[in-house]
Amino acid sequence: MTIKSIFPFLIALGSIHFTLAQTIPKETVITKKEFWIDRFSVPGAKASNGGTWFTATDAGNGGVSSIVQQKISDTNQYLNYSFSLNTGEYKWEPYVMVGLPMVMNLLPITLHPVALAYDFRGSRHNVQLQSTEVLDYAYHTKSIGASAEWTNVVIPFTALQQASWGKKIVFSKNTIAGINWVMTGLGGTKGEFCIDNVRLLRNLPAAPPSALNRKADEIIPVISQEIAKKVEQVEEKTSIPKEVLVADWQGFAKAAYSLTFDDGLMSHYSNVAPILEKNKLKATFFVVSDMLQENQQAKPSWRYGYWEQFKLLQEQGHEIGGHTCTHAHLGSCPLGDAKEVGTLSHEIQQPFATITKNIPDAMVTSFAYPFGEYNDKVIAEVGQFYLVARGVKSGINQPKSMDWMDIRCNAMHYSPQRTLESDKEKIVELQNNIVQNTIANGAWSVYLAHDVVPFEEAVNLKDSWQPVSAESFDSFAVWLNQQQKQNQLWVAPFGTVAKYIKEKNNLTVTYALALNSIELMVTDNLMDTQFNVPITLEIDVPMAWTKISVMQNGEKVKPISINNGKLRLNAVPDKGLILISNL
Repeated sequence: MTIKSIFPFLIALGSIHFTLAQTIPKETVITKKEFWIDRFSVPGAKASNGGTWFTATDAGNGGVSSIVQQKISDTNQYLNYSFSLNTGEYKWEPYVMVGLPMVMNLLPITLHPVALAYDFRGSRHNVQLQSTEVLDYAYHTKSIGASAEWTNVVIPFTALQQASWGKKIVFSKNTIAGINWVMTGLGGTKGEFCIDNVRLLRNLPAAPPSALNRKADEIIPVISQEIAKKVEQVEEKTSIPKEVLVADWQGFAKAAYSLTFDDGLMSHYSNVAPILEKNKLKATFFVVSDMLQENQQAKPSWRYGYWEQFKLLQEQGHEIGGHTCTHAHLGSCPLGDAKEVGTLSHEIQQPFATITKNIPDAMVTSFAYPFGEYNDKVIAEVGQFYLVARGVKSGINQPKSMDWMDIRCNAMHYSPQRTLESDKEKIVELQNNIVQNTIANGAWSVYLAHDVVPFEEAVNLKDSWQPVSAESFDSFAVWLNQQQKQNQLWVAPFGTVAKYIKEKNNLTVTYALALNSIELMVTDNLMDTQFNVPITLEIDVPMAWTKISVMQNGEKVKPISINNGKLRLNAVPDKGLILISNL
């Protein structure tokens, strides 16, 4: 669930009242291996742990989703629900839920569970373990893919992930206050959810051998016993995926590169954009929001451009980021208030309103410090409103040791005696640096420039910081395009690369394997409206599968490649079920 959908969801739950038992019922079963919460062998909605099963929907938030318990031939065997998702007036992802409060303090202190286990059939869902210590609803969760057959699920407590937007709380089994099974999706979705044999395990099942020495970038899927039995009947036993490999960079490129341009200048639209378009490159433009003109008939302010120009750049796939209101020296600004001109809060927060007013579709997540100046106070303020920020320090950025509030970059520095040839030599030096450092280390590098104008104009500009000649930038763009075609570099906007890294760091992949298809679920527990960059995966498929259909949430996805039983594809986290079928 997203940060925007989970708050109303929990507010709606505030109207539900539970009656908790004061003693452990006789139905409770505790063995050396497990503690049974509910085997559904006794009629009624009360579980062994003393809680009462309940359902909830988005109705309290304006949605009209519904969930109904179905009658089955033997009502004592399992819970069976049908549901329908309907957004109604609820502007976020519709949901329904099956839940059970827990009374952990009533359980034997010798229980010491290490995992949650249950059997289910039906829809994909998100298992949510509520904790009395989590006060901002950022509960510990795990996403589980859909299954047409009864499937055993084991969720080690160590596999739970907490929503990234909440205050980090170390998970404690002693503070579990409830378990929820949440079904979300697009409006109009209908489905079934059946659950049985809910229990806490005191020991984990034996791990597959591949899990013992796995790499950091591999996710070991869990294959249910039911699926495993079916697979044993398949002649091609190599059809069982051993792991899902997650690419460090989109497309399995060796490294990443971002082009950034500061201030929002006229030359960005007139000179930079055509070069980018010709070479199929996308960039980030950090604009000084108070300096751009709304009226295209008005005289430009210094060398700044017009809002309409940057709106067109955004529509072409480029990123628009924040660079303060006035290009202020942030380190000397008083903290103040967002409405108070000249304060740090105003310089950091106001660009959101100004940019989205003039470019309604812009998603402002990136920031660049004017003059590269900051202190602890500035970083704290920027960190509240932006996902990532770029300074002016030179160097490369390693994904596993990223300083999100001070991303390193590289800029051109020219001597007074410039020639067109020396400009191009500077670019060759930069290219060699990218090959020897960025690509060799699988890192992310960022290019920083301000004005980009024809050479004769660049050498005569006295009021612009290190202007780049359009001729040298054009040759650099041609080289970047070649590196991208050869999959040496993934060239993408600044914020796009940052989001990819964060998604990858929070990724969970689950799947279900049938005879002629694979169901894949890719989730990251991040805000879906912001984190929607496709993640590149490699998954094992049967060697006999040479023609494959890939669909995500009903939309066709073009595979990157399929070779020797290895399928590579791009998947958007939390966008819905991915169905991989043999044609």
